Amino acid sequence: GEPQQEYRRTLGFFVLAFFASMSLLPLGLLKVEMFSSEDQDRINVNIDTPKGTPVERTSAISEKVEAVLLPYTEIDAFVANVGITGADSFDDFGGGGSNPTKARIIIDLKPTEERDRTSIDLAKEIREKVSGISGADIEVQELQNGPPSGAPVQVRLQSKSMDTLEQTAQEYMEILKGIPG
Repeated sequence: GEPQQEYRRTLGFFVLAFFASMSLLPLGLLKVEMFSSEDQDRINVNIDTPKGTPVERTSAISEKVEAVLLPYTEIDAFVANVGITGADSFDDFGGGGSNPTKARIIIDLKPTEERDRTSIDLAKEIREKVSGISGADIEVQELQNGPPSGAPVQVRLQSKSMDTLEQTAQEYMEILKGIPG
């Protein structure tokens, strides 16, 4: 009857409106931004030297990175923590205490209105300049809005049995290797 025909017409309208609105995304008429890459006031430089590296060597690499930072007028101040984890919640850099193979340089930028470049542009340039420093993995990360993120995928496994843990870890690695990207 009449009520069912009205229901179908209304449902058809909403389905059509839904698909019409979704078609705006690929056309570029509607943008979706999950977490914006806005200009930030801080950049971190994480330095990770090979296991067994003495703290003096890690410190020397940190000093090379610091020398790269000195000419930047956009930097208000920076502080280097060498061999200390937990000083600024080092994320994957350990859970506190000392670790001679790790360092973090925390860079405070001048306020946005006092600089011509964004934190994203500065981090990109710093990343390029420190890429030539050997002896460590050096990661330059601009802090972003939204939840903190490390690697795109992190899997943490726990088990009382080391054998079970190792076997499960290997199985997860094989699954992840099979995923493109």
